[in-house]
Order: sequence, then structure tokens, then C-alpha cells
Amino acid sequence: MSEVASDKQNPGESQKRDIETLVGRMRELENEIKRIETAIADYRRIRLDVALSEIREHVTQSCLRLKALLTIDSDGDFARAKDALAKHIGALVLTHSASGTSNVSSER
Repeated sequence: MSEVASDKQNPGESQKRDIETLVGRMRELENEIKRIETAIADYRRIRLDVALSEIREHVTQSCLRLKALLTIDSDGDFARAKDALAKHIGALVLTHSASGTSNVSSER
């Protein structure tokens, strides 16, 4: 007897096979979801390490550039130092006294 004829005689068997097929497919999809979630979690960990490394490098380079900009040479380039501080801190008033010392105040 053919499967179609058997299904007509026993509709419960057809539904049972359909449910078994669907359950099997659901298991496959759940396994695929787990694999994808694991891959995402692994990727995020790697990217976090890279991001921290890049942030550390950026901060180090910024500090070194700021230090170089703040170093006032024999020409007394106070304007360059003031501009460098203003970029990092905000508006500044830089005054030079006759005694050779400088006073810095923030205008935030």
C-alpha cells in the first residue's frame, strides 16, 4: 500500500511523522543558534582585547604629544603651549609674570 493511501487510512501517523520532522528541524536550529552565539561571544572577547590595546596606545600617544607641546623651548613659545592645553582642558588664561613664572587659570 502506498504512503498516501496509508495516510488516508491513518491520519494520526501522518501528523506524528510531521511532528517528528519538525522536532528534528527545531533541534538542528537550536544547535545552529548555539554555534552562532558561541562565535559571537568569542568574537566580542577578541575585539575587546583589540579595543583596549588601541585605547591604551591612543592615550599614550596623546600624552606624549601633549608633553611635547607643553615643553617650552628657549624661544618661550607660550602660545603653542596654551593652544595645546586649551584643546585638552578648555578655555585658559595664561599669564606670564616678570619673575619668570607662569600662572594658568581655567575659564570653564
